[in-house]
Amino acid sequence: MGVTNPSTQCPACLGDDFRSLFRIEAGELPGYPEDAAVYACDDCAHEWDTQHLSYVQHSEVSPAWVDALGDLYATVYAEPPYCEGPDEVRGFRAGLPEEATRPGFALITAHDGDTLVGAAYGWTMERGRWWKRADRQPPADVLDADKLAVLEWLVRPAHRRRGVGAELLRRLLDGRPEPYATLASNPESAARDIYERAGWVQVGESETPWGAHMHLLVLRLGR
Repeated sequence: MGVTNPSTQCPACLGDDFRSLFRIEAGELPGYPEDAAVYACDDCAHEWDTQHLSYVQHSEVSPAWVDALGDLYATVYAEPPYCEGPDEVRGFRAGLPEEATRPGFALITAHDGDTLVGAAYGWTMERGRWWKRADRQPPADVLDADKLAVLEWLVRPAHRRRGVGAELLRRLLDGRPEPYATLASNPESAARDIYERAGWVQVGESETPWGAHMHLLVLRLGR
């Protein structure tokens, strides 16, 4: 059965060359709601439906993804305690293409139908390296090892408390070769408590270029 194409783009490649496959009818596919429309991208062969959360892994970032992730960043970081504005968003957009070329880069995006609702990405912080502006070095076993530096973890407000953030981090951390992951978290944010409950340990403090105080956290990854 033909259906109308969604108004945005393929969740995997942001291409607009896709086609409708079918509309799910009652009882047709177990686990799918009635009236979900399923699409396939002719550019990258990704398939998605309009009524389920889906997750896509990326190893590079196109200009279209810089724009989409910049919009998501602006939405999330406009909230307190961050209260970031256009200057910080421009900085994020400008820096993302270079970050995507770093060794070990990985990006996970979450989609509700054809809408981008969350993202998490990071790259390998090589042994001997640590966060700029840190007040101290981490324990020697952390400093002397490669680490997955988690740079951003973003979820739209309307999709929080639905497991989206947890699934993004799980997929980003799963199977990484580094023995540790590390990130910087604003101590006044709700995310800070989430990290602590998940086993992240504070090993230092730092500041962002615009003066925000941050806690530096480390998590031992399974081998």
